Amino acid sequence: MTLKNLLTFFGKIDWQQMSPDFVVQGVTSDSRKSGVGFIFVAVKGVNSDGHDYLQKAIDQGACAVVVESTQNIPASYKGAVVQVLDSALAYASVLSEFYSHPEDKLISVGITGTNGKTSSSYLIEQILNFAHVPCGVMGTIDHHLQKNVWKSSLTTPDAATFYQRLQDFIALGAKAYVMEVSSHSLKQKRVPTRFDVTLFTNFTRDHLDYHATMDDYFESKQKLFTEHLKHEGDVFAILNADDDKVKNVRVDRRAQIFTFGQAADCDFHYRITETTVDGMEFEVVEKRSAEKMLTYKYQTSMIGAHNVANCVGAIAVARCLGVSHEICQLAIKQFTGVPGRLQRVPNKHRRHVFVDYAHTPDALEKVLQAVLKIKSPNAQLISIFGCGGDRDQGKRPLMMQMAQKYSSHTVVTSDNPRSEDPQHIIDQILAGGVVGKNSNAKYMTTEIDREEAFRKALALSKPEDVIVVAGKGHENYQIIGATTLPFSDFEKMQALLQKDTL
Repeated sequence: MTLKNLLTFFGKIDWQQMSPDFVVQGVTSDSRKSGVGFIFVAVKGVNSDGHDYLQKAIDQGACAVVVESTQNIPASYKGAVVQVLDSALAYASVLSEFYSHPEDKLISVGITGTNGKTSSSYLIEQILNFAHVPCGVMGTIDHHLQKNVWKSSLTTPDAATFYQRLQDFIALGAKAYVMEVSSHSLKQKRVPTRFDVTLFTNFTRDHLDYHATMDDYFESKQKLFTEHLKHEGDVFAILNADDDKVKNVRVDRRAQIFTFGQAADCDFHYRITETTVDGMEFEVVEKRSAEKMLTYKYQTSMIGAHNVANCVGAIAVARCLGVSHEICQLAIKQFTGVPGRLQRVPNKHRRHVFVDYAHTPDALEKVLQAVLKIKSPNAQLISIFGCGGDRDQGKRPLMMQMAQKYSSHTVVTSDNPRSEDPQHIIDQILAGGVVGKNSNAKYMTTEIDREEAFRKALALSKPEDVIVVAGKGHENYQIIGATTLPFSDFEKMQALLQKDTL
């Protein structure tokens, strides 16, 4: 790729002493990764501004710079200069050109919502793979295509990682990809593409440490449906109509809108018919016309009404892409779940232990409601949770309220305290509890050390009890101060349960 290939669509370019036919070696917004023959795009971020690093990028050999302001470009610079109104959008455009528009070669699905993004992405991947449409995933846990796995540090990747990953997917035979789209990435203009299908799973309280208000949080998510649907071809918006906010989201007028939910007037109406410790059965009624509606029966090994909602959202996406219900049925029946999402910890002690990523009041409530449905009448439900440091403090007492509402015993512990005092976080959590305020209070234990909290919960349990470890899910680390330590809820609990005595 030459500079002319990559930059001429911007219009006015100050070539200075640089040849338009110069062959570009790479494109970056990170001055540390810039080098000879690179285009450096100065992007304004939340904590830093690429314009402050122009000198460094130029010293390392940048052949061209794309900027919003030319103020920090040294007078001695001889490379090409492009001035734009929005360098974040320009960065995505240059990368797309550099990688030969890989986004146009794949079916694309974008998912947003407070909870359920990861589970929905894995379900869609499962269905498309069963339909012989190899599907890559970019999300919270990792990026993967079948057995090929890349580490992920962000829910939604930066533009450079996104285009590199699409190139990887295509080289490995992918025909589609599904991506989790966070409110942060939408607000920060970090979503570098448009989608064929968008899905809104639900909307509840979260991330108020970043978003000033719930309205700002919702408006950010709404951008997926107003700014990130493709301009050409059929495009679809799938909305959870059981959520009052989601069903009223603004959607690009080009999109075909389909709703899913438990209300009879939804395009994909569902009803749970059976729940056991081994999974659930549910029916989906797809409206084809006012005169004819078709009903399909599904089975899943997952538990929880929220997981049925995730299944039906994924089915709606697949149906918009032309996949039959028969393939959807087979794929969901054989789906074994998502790491850290109501993930069972096998053991010989007859305890029903689950690890889940629930870290919002709504998510914790749904998880505890789910396990209550499979708990035997005389068994306890013991919940273990904490709240992350340097994050939304307002949800901490709300988490406690949910835990005590459904649990026989609650163990409050640490969950990535970061720079905050763990005991201070626990004290804020306890402010939402009813312990000591009335005679019907639930039992409660506090323990700063997370592994020790697991031991205390197991010591409280008896055979057939249900234990839910909430908050960290798939994460394999614990952030204390500035130190990141290895810590997997699943592995720690599994090791404790392998012992002969609890």
